[in-house]
Amino acid sequence: MWIFKKNQLFYQGLGLFCLMLMIILRPGLTKADATASLYFIPTSGSYQVNSEFSVRLVVQSDASINLTESTINFSTDTLTVTGISKTGSCLSLWFSEPQYSNNDGTISFSGGIPNPGFTGLGRILTINLKAKAKGAAWLKIRSIS
Repeated sequence: MWIFKKNQLFYQGLGLFCLMLMIILRPGLTKADATASLYFIPTSGSYQVNSEFSVRLVVQSDASINLTESTINFSTDTLTVTGISKTGSCLSLWFSEPQYSNNDGTISFSGGIPNPGFTGLGRILTINLKAKAKGAAWLKIRSIS
């Protein structure tokens, strides 16, 4: 059972034969004069060990944005990144191509949208993952600019 509490998703009762993905949400890209957030879709799931699945990093913005830069951390004991796709991204300029390290458990990127910018809901990246061990797994947006 997932319980939403203080911007975190908690799981109670982990099954023996599946990997539970827990994504810790953090509001992001918030400016004094604009509201925008980065988050993951789906926000949770159950996956068999050695199965592959995808998580989309999306932005929701009520005001025009032009730039975003972020570092994402993930649990290296239960997850492996198998690839990152920019296909369908709302970002058209990449200052730092999306890159990942399975050793460090990090994903980072920097990109933008020319004027007039972007408003609304849009995909930034699709992160392809593999469940490599039983247990709780997580993705966390660590830094946002």
